[in-house]
Amino acid sequence: MLQRLPAIPENYFTVYYNLFTRSRLAPGETLLVHGGSSGIGLAAIQLAKACGATVITTAGTDEKCAFCESAGADKAVNYRTEDWPGIVREIAGKTKVDVVLDMVAGDYIQKNIDLLGRDGRYALIAFLGGSTAEVNFGKVMMNRLSISGSTLRPQSLDEKARIASDVEHTVWPMFENKTVRPHIHCTYPLKQAAQAHHLMMKGGGELPSTVTADYSVKMKRPTPTEKGKIHLVAKIVESTQDRATVEAELEADGKICATCVGTFVAVKPGHPAYHRW
Repeated sequence: MLQRLPAIPENYFTVYYNLFTRSRLAPGETLLVHGGSSGIGLAAIQLAKACGATVITTAGTDEKCAFCESAGADKAVNYRTEDWPGIVREIAGKTKVDVVLDMVAGDYIQKNIDLLGRDGRYALIAFLGGSTAEVNFGKVMMNRLSISGSTLRPQSLDEKARIASDVEHTVWPMFENKTVRPHIHCTYPLKQAAQAHHLMMKGGGELPSTVTADYSVKMKRPTPTEKGKIHLVAKIVESTQDRATVEAELEADGKICATCVGTFVAVKPGHPAYHRW
């Protein structure tokens, strides 16, 4: 269980808050969740089925679709090879979909709105397909739809505490009796952290966020006169490097900026980007 713990907060907190607190998913309703094989998608499938909902999901390969159905989804649709809106419409029937949990957005927005029935709820949690879209709001008005968006990071400490308390009382007993459980696609030793990030960038699985913890580079705290300066750390962490080597090289290159507070780690060998923890 300890190995699975890092996969719980971001996934199950996000899903519970958006599906039940904000979207009020109820037993007997139909949920459409995109990205069903992701950590968020799996949590949504498990929690929705546990509450007695019908779950339809989308995923990008037949293998991922099979995984979603093995996790409890009533139907998983390969969005690359199948007409997912048509299949969802056929399954949902005249009552249509009650709740959509969407991490794609973009051109999915209008398709999701078209699939929602009267008093349907649309929860946006990410914009993998883009944050803009042309939308026919006539259907939103005629069907009395509710559209909401949220992300955990900007919530206040009190709000996060309430979410954690709700999960503790409602979801934690499901972990204890194994009604729901996180899925770890695979694990890597810390020295192979770069390979783990490479797999993530290919969409190959969900990994605990602690995998690369020891590869982060601690930054110096700024002096009052240094605050506000431009800063960037783009050092690539190779799998053969240990933390001391990375930190020494950054200092030698002058890439440890005194205005940065926190820790940084690169996302992939050869990729000129960084990720801020």
